[in-house]
Amino acid sequence: MDDLIAAYGDGGRRAAAPQPPPPSGAAPSTQLAVVAAPRVAPRAGGGRLTASSAYAVSGALVVAGPHHPQLDAARGAGASRAQPVAFEHAAFQDAQRAANKRLRGARPRAGAKRARGDPGSVDDNPVAYLGPWAEYAGAKTKQVITPELEAYMREAKRRKRIKDGLDPDAPSDDGGEGNDAAADAAVGASASGAAAEAEPVAAEPALEAAAGPSSTPAPAEVSTFYGDALFDYQGRSWLAPPAGVKASALDLVAKVPSKCHYTWSSGSDKGFSKIQLFPGTGHLLLAASLDGPAGVKDINFNHDGSSFLTASYDSTVKVWDTETGACIRTYALGDGVHPNCARWQPNPTIDPSSFLAALSSSRIEQFDVRADSPAFTQEYKEHLSAVHGICFVEGGKRFVSTGDDKAVRAWEWGIPVQISNVREPHMHAMPTMALHPKGKHLAGQCLNNQILKRFMGHNNAGYALHLAFSPDGSMLSSGDASGKLWFWDWGHSRIIKSFKAHSDVLVDVAWHPLNPSWMFTASWDGTVKFWK
Repeated sequence: MDDLIAAYGDGGRRAAAPQPPPPSGAAPSTQLAVVAAPRVAPRAGGGRLTASSAYAVSGALVVAGPHHPQLDAARGAGASRAQPVAFEHAAFQDAQRAANKRLRGARPRAGAKRARGDPGSVDDNPVAYLGPWAEYAGAKTKQVITPELEAYMREAKRRKRIKDGLDPDAPSDDGGEGNDAAADAAVGASASGAAAEAEPVAAEPALEAAAGPSSTPAPAEVSTFYGDALFDYQGRSWLAPPAGVKASALDLVAKVPSKCHYTWSSGSDKGFSKIQLFPGTGHLLLAASLDGPAGVKDINFNHDGSSFLTASYDSTVKVWDTETGACIRTYALGDGVHPNCARWQPNPTIDPSSFLAALSSSRIEQFDVRADSPAFTQEYKEHLSAVHGICFVEGGKRFVSTGDDKAVRAWEWGIPVQISNVREPHMHAMPTMALHPKGKHLAGQCLNNQILKRFMGHNNAGYALHLAFSPDGSMLSSGDASGKLWFWDWGHSRIIKSFKAHSDVLVDVAWHPLNPSWMFTASWDGTVKFWK
């Protein structure tokens, strides 16, 4: 069989090139060179970026491509052409058969019949007919207990004991935690009564950390005050608003800011993930940085600004005192469970000491800082995948949540049953939301480069970018992946203005509550900017 090279790149087809002839005296070998089509990914600014990659199998010889300074040389991928991979035809057939076997799975032998239960009628013996989902006769099931599966089962058992009012760290009734793996392996028994041949799982020290929510030791909290004094000559705290600043918004029309007046830098190569102004007055700015051993993903002030929440990548949610900087309480969520969002109850007349945490484990958990136990007091379980956004509506009586399952769910506060579920075929995942100042509309940042109600033009695919309304509700603003700041007219969904504000992804925007023409932006370039 003649040598062949198939190459595809940049959407076009290149001419086939013959392979070099074998050395003199060597027997001609049958070879097949296959290259992969370039992966096309969106790029900031609306362009397209092509990156070619070659599939390599055991014994393959990767032919190096042309040098390109922006691509990793270790991948051996060229800038605009696919790279050939030469290997023996027999090796290609072996790899193809192995891949097909993995895709199809183990097929039953010819003439195999479905297994049945004990003889007898269905009325006398309900297991006589197991249905089309029954296993094949003579087949043996085999369950592999992976470390991830064992950690999940341990976490499920621990949460069940908490729900039943038992001590989650106490030994189980079946002989202690040491027998959990053996007990879990017995679940793999087949429906026909055949014993499952579960592989033994060795007890690893890393898996023991998944047994409880507070098993992972959190780093010590450190707070540093950089002001001149905690109190002024009149005994007022630095947290108090300046004289003359009132908590009621001024009756002014919002305007698009045109100039950057100040820039704060994190002093490191890590950027910011969230910013929030002090409730009511906006005289203080709180910024969450991705610097440190565990970056902070989300922050949220309570109704009066006396404390705030932080949701970090170390699987913890912490409550902080704003004035002293002390950590009041730490809620460890368990290994592998990350909080994506944390929100205080905004209405002080309902439950000002409780907050919600949206978790990567498809749950929303409610905590009360007054409780003696760090365990959650309520759990909302309807999402099918990770929950990303929480937004309170109707004065804190209800809240709306979004997640990776592309659904918008509405909940009653304190009742773990959803009251509404919006799921449409055209909907995409919405990682962030914003409530209109009048409280009648809700805007969601979709991952298909648009905001609900058809606000389009920016590039946000793949990024959880926050959005914000102007204080008068006339404009909606958001950043994008290229660092641009966008403004839309809320009533007509048209673009008012957009300009380059940062050199990297612009993740969050915030309007000043008393000065509608003031705005703050945060970016992954490690800066927070003040515009007016």
